[in-house]
Amino acid sequence: MTIGTNSETSAFSPSIMGRSPYYDDYTPAKKFLKILFKPGVPLQARELSQAQSILQNQIERFGKHIFENGSVVLGGEVTVSKTNFIRLDNSNVLSATALKDIVGQRITDGTTTIATVVGAFDQGREADGLSQDPHQILFFNYNTSGQFNTGTLSTTGDGNLGFTAEIASGDITGGITGTATNFITVSDGVFFLDGYFALNDSQETAAFSITGGFRDFQNPSTSVGFNVLKTTVNAVQDPSLNDPAFGFNNYNSPGSDRFKIEPTLTQIGITGSTVDPGGFVIDGATNDYVELVRVVSGTTTKRVRIADYAEIEKTLAERTYDESGNYTVNPFTLTLDEYGNVFSSEDETKLAAVLSPGKAYVNGYVYETIAPSNFEIDKARSKTTVRRETVETPEGSFFQVFSPENYRLHTVAQSQTIEGGKALSVFDNTKTFIGTMNLRMVRREGTSVKFYFFNLRLNEGKNIEDVRFVQDTNIENLESPVNTTWDSGNFGATLATSSFKSFTNNRQVFSIPLGDAVNDINGEDFDSTFTVVKTFSGTADSNGDVTFNGGGNNDFFESNLTVMGATDGNPATLIDVDLSSASNPNNETGEITLSCGTTNDGSRIVATIPMRYQNTPTNQNIRKKTLVRNSIIDNVTLVNGIGSLSTPDVTELISVTQNGVDITDKFTLDDGQRIDRYDYASVVLKQGESVDTSSNALSVSVHKYTHDYGFGGPFTKQSYVESGLTAGLEFSPIFNDPETGESLRLFNSLDFRPIRINDAGNFAYGTDGVSFDNSTVPNFDLAFTPFVSFETFTERKDSIVLGSDRVLRVVKGSTGEITSTRPTISEDDLELYRVTVPAFTYNLDDLKVQYLNNQRFTMKDIGNIEDATFADNEFNYRAALEAQALSAAVGLFPGAEGFDEGIFVDDLIGHGNADVTKTQHNVAIDPVDNTLKAPFDTQSPGVTNNGGSNFARYSTAYGDIYTSVSPAADEISFASGFDPSATINVNNFAVADYLGTVKLNPFCDRYWSETKAAKVIVNTSGENNAWKKGISAPDGVEGKKLGFGTQWKDWESIWFGRSIENETENDQTDPDNIKYRPSVRSSFVRRVLSNKIIKEIGGKIIDLSVVPYMRAVTIKATVEGMRPDSTIYAYFDGKAVGNTASGYSVGSTGSAGEIQLDIPADTYLTGEKIVRFIDNANNDLNLATTSADSTFYATGSFETNEEGVNSFRPLIRRRDSSSSDSILNADYLDLVGTNSASVVNSLNPLAQTFTVDQNDFPDGMILSRIKVLFASKPDDDGGVIRCEIRPVDSFGYPKRNYVMPCSEVYKTPSEVSVYAEGDNINAKKTEFNFKQDGGPVYLSPGTYAICFLSNDPNYSIWSNDTTSTKPLNFDSVFIPSNNGQVTRYGESYLALGIDRSAYDSGEETNVRFTMSGDIENTAHNANYIATAKQLLSSRQIQVGYGTGSLLPVNATNLFPNIKTLELTNLNFFWTPTDRSSNIIDVAQVQPLFINSKIEPVDATELTLQTLANDNLATATARYYSKVVSLPQPAANLTVRIKAKVPTNSRIYVFGKFKGTNTSGSIDDQPYIRLTSKAELSSENGGDPTTIESVVNTYTAPASTASAISDTGLYTEYKIKIVLSHSGVNKRLPEILQISAVPLGRKTSEQFFQTITPTGTVVPYAGKFNPPEGFLLCDGAVHQRTEFENLYEVLGGAENPYNTDTSIDTATQFQVPNMQGRVPIGENTGVVPSGDVVDGTNNRTMGNTGGHRKVAMHQHTGLVSRVSDNGSLLPGLVTQSVFGNTSVELGSGGNDDDGFFGNSNRNNNIKGGDMRTFATSATGGFVETGGGNGGSRTNTTGFITDTATGNMANEGTVPTGISMEQMPPYVVTRYIIKV
Repeated sequence: MTIGTNSETSAFSPSIMGRSPYYDDYTPAKKFLKILFKPGVPLQARELSQAQSILQNQIERFGKHIFENGSVVLGGEVTVSKTNFIRLDNSNVLSATALKDIVGQRITDGTTTIATVVGAFDQGREADGLSQDPHQILFFNYNTSGQFNTGTLSTTGDGNLGFTAEIASGDITGGITGTATNFITVSDGVFFLDGYFALNDSQETAAFSITGGFRDFQNPSTSVGFNVLKTTVNAVQDPSLNDPAFGFNNYNSPGSDRFKIEPTLTQIGITGSTVDPGGFVIDGATNDYVELVRVVSGTTTKRVRIADYAEIEKTLAERTYDESGNYTVNPFTLTLDEYGNVFSSEDETKLAAVLSPGKAYVNGYVYETIAPSNFEIDKARSKTTVRRETVETPEGSFFQVFSPENYRLHTVAQSQTIEGGKALSVFDNTKTFIGTMNLRMVRREGTSVKFYFFNLRLNEGKNIEDVRFVQDTNIENLESPVNTTWDSGNFGATLATSSFKSFTNNRQVFSIPLGDAVNDINGEDFDSTFTVVKTFSGTADSNGDVTFNGGGNNDFFESNLTVMGATDGNPATLIDVDLSSASNPNNETGEITLSCGTTNDGSRIVATIPMRYQNTPTNQNIRKKTLVRNSIIDNVTLVNGIGSLSTPDVTELISVTQNGVDITDKFTLDDGQRIDRYDYASVVLKQGESVDTSSNALSVSVHKYTHDYGFGGPFTKQSYVESGLTAGLEFSPIFNDPETGESLRLFNSLDFRPIRINDAGNFAYGTDGVSFDNSTVPNFDLAFTPFVSFETFTERKDSIVLGSDRVLRVVKGSTGEITSTRPTISEDDLELYRVTVPAFTYNLDDLKVQYLNNQRFTMKDIGNIEDATFADNEFNYRAALEAQALSAAVGLFPGAEGFDEGIFVDDLIGHGNADVTKTQHNVAIDPVDNTLKAPFDTQSPGVTNNGGSNFARYSTAYGDIYTSVSPAADEISFASGFDPSATINVNNFAVADYLGTVKLNPFCDRYWSETKAAKVIVNTSGENNAWKKGISAPDGVEGKKLGFGTQWKDWESIWFGRSIENETENDQTDPDNIKYRPSVRSSFVRRVLSNKIIKEIGGKIIDLSVVPYMRAVTIKATVEGMRPDSTIYAYFDGKAVGNTASGYSVGSTGSAGEIQLDIPADTYLTGEKIVRFIDNANNDLNLATTSADSTFYATGSFETNEEGVNSFRPLIRRRDSSSSDSILNADYLDLVGTNSASVVNSLNPLAQTFTVDQNDFPDGMILSRIKVLFASKPDDDGGVIRCEIRPVDSFGYPKRNYVMPCSEVYKTPSEVSVYAEGDNINAKKTEFNFKQDGGPVYLSPGTYAICFLSNDPNYSIWSNDTTSTKPLNFDSVFIPSNNGQVTRYGESYLALGIDRSAYDSGEETNVRFTMSGDIENTAHNANYIATAKQLLSSRQIQVGYGTGSLLPVNATNLFPNIKTLELTNLNFFWTPTDRSSNIIDVAQVQPLFINSKIEPVDATELTLQTLANDNLATATARYYSKVVSLPQPAANLTVRIKAKVPTNSRIYVFGKFKGTNTSGSIDDQPYIRLTSKAELSSENGGDPTTIESVVNTYTAPASTASAISDTGLYTEYKIKIVLSHSGVNKRLPEILQISAVPLGRKTSEQFFQTITPTGTVVPYAGKFNPPEGFLLCDGAVHQRTEFENLYEVLGGAENPYNTDTSIDTATQFQVPNMQGRVPIGENTGVVPSGDVVDGTNNRTMGNTGGHRKVAMHQHTGLVSRVSDNGSLLPGLVTQSVFGNTSVELGSGGNDDDGFFGNSNRNNNIKGGDMRTFATSATGGFVETGGGNGGSRTNTTGFITDTATGNMANEGTVPTGISMEQMPPYVVTRYIIKV
């Protein structure tokens, strides 16, 4: 604290003690500690002095160990405040004595204006630089209204000293009168100064700067402190030093001199920078100067408050730091704001960061702020250059026509040709008109032609598959097409059913990679190449040549060059053109001549040529825009609520009028922009609005762009340079895609979108913008990759730290880098926040804030963490088991290979893993339970009283408050002490400070606005993405609204608070507990998320990371205690409200009455808001003479248990004085950058403390009134007196800044009775009735102070100092002094009585309310009924509505079935105790009804959900994951869902996959419904009896008839989950876990390489193409390069299946041709067992043979031996002409028959398999088939009848007939593994 270095001997001053005549030569280096006097040795004077020096040195050493030099030891309060000053005329100055004595006197100018003098300055001295300030100056506080300006000032009132002085006049630079912004007072006290404990007298001074020779008291910069004056005093200077021993010889002899330290309050100028107040230097300070206060530009930045300990504090700090490091006790909540809203000036390059008051320890030292700290954050305006950054573009939608006869390039008369942007008619296969599309370009691919299109508009019920014909029919009007008849002569194309169609992403506006804030794309060094495809058309000359001009500075490419020609009436033909032979293909003019050959003489030529535009400063191949302001569009008519403006590119809607009436508020603007085009803009009637369409049409005024097309190319930032747009990137037009929710700043894009130019729906790309020729679209062929070079602004990453020097500051990160780096923070500093400042910083909300959790943990917290850690370990263990189960689930896919990368897991702590950009993402996530549920909405009705029973209602300025009713004998005396014997003045020192009071009704609003997105403060891991994005569900879909409805129990988590205890208690140590405890995730139970800002109130945690806006509220403010007859102005949260022009008048009693303030919705963030009334129109406390404020709580939860007391409302917080804006309680304040001020001579109360005993009142009591005996009062026109109840501190002193709720009651002099001795005491008691004039004052057990305050010094109260008569519950009296402190008198007590309320403990209380709004029959599945906290520990409040049972309050009630709000009444019930009651505070009553939104999903909806663009799907509850990219292709996906799926609920899972060969982005791909691997009863519509957790796995289906049925190989994927519920009164589904694991190709390759290796042939029943990895066995020829493995497996060049001799077997091969064949095993030289060796049984690979049919024939050479009964003998064979066939025959029937099978004599074959028929002489036949045998004859042979299967009777063999020999069969295809 001392400026300079103190030496060891600072207490010993050699210049004083060591000189004559003292000769004290004490030297500490000699280490003398004691002087040992000896008899006979003369005593030296220096020895007596040195003995004192030795002792003082010991005291100094100890003192230095304990205190810092300059530290206050006792008393010595340093206060800073604002006061008034006035300069006196210098012609008649006051004496120094008079100037000193006038302090404390009351002065007047002869009018009614009175003030109290608090300080005085003598005339300025020229030596001090005050050459122009020869005036004496008085400092004072006004006691009444009015102001001193001119005339004579004189002292007035009792005890006045009769001084008079003239007010200065004339033109004085420093001002005659004004405000001293920093008036410093140091009260009596002891300071540790240079080794001594020195006493300081009360002193005061006003801080000033010297300006032009005058003392300037406005916002000075100076250092105020003690000049430590060390002197000696002798007997001449102070005669009291003479010997007082009267009667002795030495009487009146001069005594020894005395050493004296005089701390004199002074000030010294400072120099330095206001940017770093800690860096100031004090000018000319010496070791004798000790700084107490530092003021920088009027702001107090340092101030001594309490003892500043030295070594002890260092030791404690070191220990604190070693064990705990740096940490926060109360978090400094960060709010970002616009610069001008925080600072007094505007600065477009900066933002403001505001840290709320907080408390932290850094390096072991405490640091606490009591007012917000404001910081500047520079916007990220550093730049860098990015060179040659690639821009990727998609191919877009097209249909492909394979035959030239199927497309025509022009009309028969050649009057129309291919025109990019042209609107075409679309027809189905019956040539019925079904819609329109716009042509983008035509492009050749081999012998086919691709027609690229956009803006496909199909009639309802039609889809892309219905398109068969496309033609130019000149539809004239896109919205209402005409000429929709097919005409074969028009340009068009015919699509065969096999024509390929791709309906994918048509995006034509592209974000520039890394260009988040492009500053320049056209500089000298910024070479950019736009690779485009441009379409030209023209007529070939007689040589077949045609010339085109593509604009300057470009190159042409032959790759995918498309040239087509046609003559009248003929189909188009493709022309092969060698671009290298073209004339002038690369000149700067961009002109090119194509030689199409003489055969195309006169043909109409269409050429689509890839080109590369070089964009340079001198040759800009870009389109440009011009801004047209206030363009008027008349005759706009509405069709279905939409009015087309017939103009594109409208940037702002200015007005809409009808018949001269402004109806703009009824409309929104659709600017017509889409990802592929600039369509017509339109005005759209808002939902619920209506317009008289029968009246005149609308007149619309807009800002719009017109366009200069040039030679085409994109729009870039440079396109807008000369547009008339306001300069600056923040004014960049923004494209908001209504389909995807994407927002793109067009300055940061390449915009190729065509622009609509007429009603016919034609779009222009370039040239003149009228013809449709020269369409210019980006080239998607990556062989010619476009790139851009540009200059861009870069982001910056800052940190907000609390430095080791206890200074809050912003530390900037690196600048000018694409990848910014964070600043290096010293380990000694406490990093509080990390702020990512985006490039250029367009919007405040774009900043990303990460809160660093350094919050303190108490031992209780640590215990909870230990419990949580145990639970987490248990959870992790079980999670590992689940992982094993998941691994086992992979067994469902034999051989499947899961990926280490690309696994998707959503832990459901927020929406960080979800795609919140989609409006259809519409689910709620509970971040505590980690569950996903249906979205919800919340009804929040108001309430009005509607009766009840046994209640008492108190309607006061604090609002309506209800308790139980008291019996007839309402009030019971709690304590009484009316025995007056002395009086005490309430304001003995006539201190005047008009700090009034404000009573708010209501004092809070307990819900938020849902019409504006909440502000996200912290979003570290994306958990608050849904809040941050702040979008609503699509129109017509219920659920999320601006982020609301996406976080389950948000009403608890961010508002009312969520219990920090585990929600499921299950004691496993109880041996009688038979319930198993499941695993729980408890990491959120205590901390929510470690990176979130949380606050704990009443055992619940509140997440401050998301802050909603306030809804509209009307506040009635009762303002009292102000300076009489003043004018005050209202401010809400620092902004003027109410009557801002003329303010509000304060009456003669200081009351402004009831003032109504209407606070608008969506203007203020929720939180604690200050409502202030002040007599300065600019809300400048430094210039105010009276002020009052109160806190409005726009929050769900507030602290009611603070300062050691418990209440039903927060304590009333009072500033220290009317000119102080803070409550100060820090030891040494470093408030850098804040406007906090301290206090001087504030109004302190006369107080009586009393105790509410815990034993007698365990639930506290309700104070009803105070009765007091006044001894004096002012006249009736005097000041008012206020009575209030305050809590006390730990020493029993009344709290300076806190007042109990509802306890402020005023009395005017006329309402006060005065007691004089002999009067009837009861008749003279003045009653302060809290229930009547304030409200029921609830006091929990503890000690409180009854306080009396008045600015008028004429109030006094009777007291008594007799301990024996002191009431039992009374404690001490505290009397105010004039130095801001109070003096305690333990024996005295005030003459007053305290009454409390009593109740009937047997009577139940019912308070009934009617809920407002249209809420009857409101469906809901949860509610939360908020009210004031419960006061009775055993008598809880319950609430009921409708016919349901009673429910607890201040808690979420969940219902298993959907409830309906049958009645709108809300009933509260409780039973009081005899000494206390619960309280219903109407302001705190807020019912909430929560309704989850979900509906059934039918088959049609499921189909819509599979579309790439599923906007037409209507299911409410949908979850979309983010896109997951894979390092290598995957072949399938398994999605694992753990969920609770009750009856009538289903969960549908879909996947979207970007294939390795798929064009377009993943958004262009359709969704594939993933099927359940193991169906669950709830999944297939069953009826589970419980809703316990179930697990299901979903995968992509096998190939089906759909061309997009399988995932194929993919490198990107995302999943979608749709929740369905068909019941109304049933439980709803919820998801507990989501994970997705990509499966590698091992499923279809490596695994099958083991099970089905390459070359495996298997039957395949699929109708369409074989699955991936297989080919049809159709004998087709394939290229070796495509299927190398199969080529080798089949034998390479020796492939036995190569039957086509014309193929090149080195490069080609054939697969087996299995068409109509069955396989047979190879046998070469090996005779199968039992086969006949005849040379025909060698069958090698590739051999074919066999016949489906065989000719009729007779068998010969059959040898049979039969027994007498017809049985064949063993060992005989039957030889057949069919070949070598050996048949073993079974037993027959009779003796002359041979049979196979069991037979009777009539040859009836039972088995039906095979049979024999034998004749008596020549043998028999063997045949297949069944049936009845023929009759037995002696003919030579028999055959079967092929129709009947019966044996023919006459057996002659037919000839010329072939017989089917196939067994029963079914036809499939064979496929071979490649």
